[in-house]
Amino acid sequence: MEAETGATGGRRSPQQAAEPVPSGPALTELQRALQQVCEQAGWPYAEAWSPRPDGTCTLLPPWHRDDHHRLEPFRRPTEQLGFMPEFGLPGRVLASKQAIFVADVITDPLFCRPTAARKAGLVGAVGVPVLAGGRVVAVLVFFGRAGEVSAWPRVAELARAATRQFGPSTDETPPRPRQG
Repeated sequence: MEAETGATGGRRSPQQAAEPVPSGPALTELQRALQQVCEQAGWPYAEAWSPRPDGTCTLLPPWHRDDHHRLEPFRRPTEQLGFMPEFGLPGRVLASKQAIFVADVITDPLFCRPTAARKAGLVGAVGVPVLAGGRVVAVLVFFGRAGEVSAWPRVAELARAATRQFGPSTDETPPRPRQG
């Protein structure tokens, strides 16, 4: 079995590539959240990324509107990626445990798919962590076109609302008293 290449160009072992991703009700709920947020905000494409024990992120099935042919240049190379911690939008959201907005993914030096995004007409992106017990259990990333980018605060708000079923976010958890 060959190792996969991750978003950083690094290789992942066959064992890492074969680890199971969420399935069943959790996967269904994540996909429902992607679809609901995109439909309510009018954004065309969304991804869910699952963190692995080694700190990488693996793509779960993405959601996209019916304009499949226009989004294909972005969707196809995305299926080959696996983000390392703090790399790419999913890795940065995973590391920070906070929502991140990128106004222009085509010019953002930290975004690893600018050519594919340009070909698909995608410009802005919002990454939102799904938190359960203060731990990131998934990262949701939503992509919009130029005319849709100004709606990013609504996308982030909708995504947070859709993911509250998984547990409180870190900013909603009361602070713990310091020891010592």
